[in-house]
Amino acid sequence: MKRKMYGVIGLGHFGSELCQVLMQNGHDILAIDYDEGKIQRYHALTTQSFQLDATDEEALQRTGILNVDHVIVALGDRIEDSLIVAMYLSERDVRFSVKAVHARHRKLLMRIGVEDILEPEKEMIQHYAARWSTVELHS
Repeated sequence: MKRKMYGVIGLGHFGSELCQVLMQNGHDILAIDYDEGKIQRYHALTTQSFQLDATDEEALQRTGILNVDHVIVALGDRIEDSLIVAMYLSERDVRFSVKAVHARHRKLLMRIGVEDILEPEKEMIQHYAARWSTVELHS
């Protein structure tokens, strides 16, 4: 397996867990969050980490995020910020995915042309519903 460099913007629950799994799978991580505490807490889960406002295009570019193999925007409930970052990344030649937190967020991402929208909660619900539908449950 080829080692890849992933950019993870947002170190909430989803972003930090994603960093951990990607690192365990042998990949490099460039992480960004505006919260210095999260940068310090999850530093061991990353190759490089930066504390900054990801909506600041110049600061974001200085991190090297435009040179990674794939960026995951996981800004949680900061919907406006995720839209701004997604628009910025879509204007560059960067592969990226954005985590949507609800249907309206997904709709906005689709309207600005985001092709890879992640809905982890919805996907897990579908996974478990399918799993439970195929096994006999015991009372």
